[in-house]
Amino acid sequence: MGRVLANWELDFPVHSSTVQVSIVICAYNKSDYTLKCLSAVCESLKFNMTQVEVILVDDCSTDNTQEIFANVRGLNYLRNENNLGFLKSANRGALAAQGQYVLFLNNDTLPIGNWLDPLVDRMKTHTKIGAVGSKLLNDDGSVQEAGGIIFADGSGWNYGRGWDATDPRINYARSVDYCSGAALLVKADLLKEIGGFDTSFAPAYYEDTDLCFQIRELGYSVWYEPNSVIIHYEGVSHGKDTSSGIKSVQEINRGKFQSKWHAALAEHFPNNPNLVHLAANRHYTSRILLVDHQIPTPDQDSGSLRIYELIKAMVELNCFVTFLIQNGLQRQIYTENLLNLGVEVLPATSENLELLFQRNNFYEAIWTSRPEPTTYFFSELRSHFAYVPVIYDTVDLHFLRMRRSAQLQSTDVNHIDSLRMEVNELELIEKSDKVVVVSDYEESVLKPLTNKPIYLIPNVHIASEYSPGPQQRSGILFVGGFAHQPNEDAISWFIKEIFPQILKEESTTKLQIVGANPPKWLLELNHPNIDVLGWVPELRDIYAKARVCIAPLRFGAGVKGKVGEALSYRVPIVLTDIAAEGLGLTANEHCLIANEPTEFANACLELLSNNQVWRTTSINGYRHITENFGKATTLKRVKELLEI
Repeated sequence: MGRVLANWELDFPVHSSTVQVSIVICAYNKSDYTLKCLSAVCESLKFNMTQVEVILVDDCSTDNTQEIFANVRGLNYLRNENNLGFLKSANRGALAAQGQYVLFLNNDTLPIGNWLDPLVDRMKTHTKIGAVGSKLLNDDGSVQEAGGIIFADGSGWNYGRGWDATDPRINYARSVDYCSGAALLVKADLLKEIGGFDTSFAPAYYEDTDLCFQIRELGYSVWYEPNSVIIHYEGVSHGKDTSSGIKSVQEINRGKFQSKWHAALAEHFPNNPNLVHLAANRHYTSRILLVDHQIPTPDQDSGSLRIYELIKAMVELNCFVTFLIQNGLQRQIYTENLLNLGVEVLPATSENLELLFQRNNFYEAIWTSRPEPTTYFFSELRSHFAYVPVIYDTVDLHFLRMRRSAQLQSTDVNHIDSLRMEVNELELIEKSDKVVVVSDYEESVLKPLTNKPIYLIPNVHIASEYSPGPQQRSGILFVGGFAHQPNEDAISWFIKEIFPQILKEESTTKLQIVGANPPKWLLELNHPNIDVLGWVPELRDIYAKARVCIAPLRFGAGVKGKVGEALSYRVPIVLTDIAAEGLGLTANEHCLIANEPTEFANACLELLSNNQVWRTTSINGYRHITENFGKATTLKRVKELLEI
């Protein structure tokens, strides 16, 4: 176990302010394990921001436990007069707790790194979460438990046992039947209302499972948090032999548990290994398989922002979401955002596809996005999930965008490509059960071409509360990712044909260009009035300083995220008819619309100089976008589509 530290090397903080978490650790002998656990807790407080108190309940240990821990600074050491057993010792520790949350932690555990903050953060994501448990690992690094399953007969299953700790099936947060009391965070007021662990399960076993069931009976949920990682030296306290010692109580207590919760257990799955994945994810209204070409990057492009908000809507509707990525690339921060939402992320490796296709009778719907990934996976999805309805999300009508590009550039090659794409998209629509479009215009384009039910689910925009007036603003702003070709064409057209006309009237006007992957010619542009910022992670301050936004798109399809985003930040915008498409905007009320260089320049000059026009379009545009493209509208439409 390594060298034994002196008690003065353990030094726990003493907080004068309110304690957030009371860590309750029970010990009976095994002082070397207790010391290792407390040392890890003490060290980890450097990485965890949560304010804690640590309570050690010594259950009449006969080794040197009292000698080592009785006088540790900052440690609330409680020694039982009589041996009470684990359950009653844990209850005693909980009664002494001062924190908003009580964390039961076994003395044969080893917390790793930033293990505590994720538990607290998960608890704070929803007011009706009552308990959160950690990912438990064996000392060889394999998974011991990633949330627990309880079958209809009261027997338990440690989900993920023996798996690799990086397995995607156990690295997303989710609602579970129970989490082991080896590392379980519980709301203190809820624990007090319940009365702690039920003493009928003394001295130990099934008390943690019973507590989780009581929490759910009160209308709360229990969650597994994969970002909290703890090594649990299983069997150190009571061994592993269920035929002798305290461990023999486990089967007796299973009978007690089954009797107490027989009504609730009637809703659980039978004890069948083939149903484990279903049982592990049973706390959901619906289960959705979502297919797209890559992990969404919502701070970089409009399509990503839309799919990310749709996923959040599904999660809020209590849907379990598996996200299958065609390109297999996992961008760390963006992947973590999905995992923290509770989304299972599966890169399309042969191994993951094999696991996925074994999930018979699991999904209620398959939601595919865009032509390429839908075409790539369609046959296999239909083959393995023959009776699951397929929803094809066009994102935008690709053939419409390509047709407009061909018309602008007047090339036969582009025209042929647009025709091929039209055939492909219409074939996918006919093979699917439902179709999603992002604008009423594209709905009108599709209606004569198919009899499939069409659902309109546009972009989602979250309103900004911060908005300085026109006098505190200056300049023109363009936002758009340059991996999307219409954006490069738009800014090129603006710089060459529109901006010079503006500068003739207002020579000091600045143009800021924001967007990922700017082309070489733009980066090398040496213009005193143009700043090319590239990708910017947070646009709030940039929008707050801009006087006018522009969307000079000459071709494209779908709903333009840059337009809705500008309006949600209350910045008036000048845009073309194509840029305004699908948003229901009225010219001179919500925005200014112009399609020719001179009229576009004059519209920009109007907003740069006329405060009254600026205020009118700012107020009306903001009101329009929040009323028609807000979160509530999206939730309603997704719910109707999924028939939840």
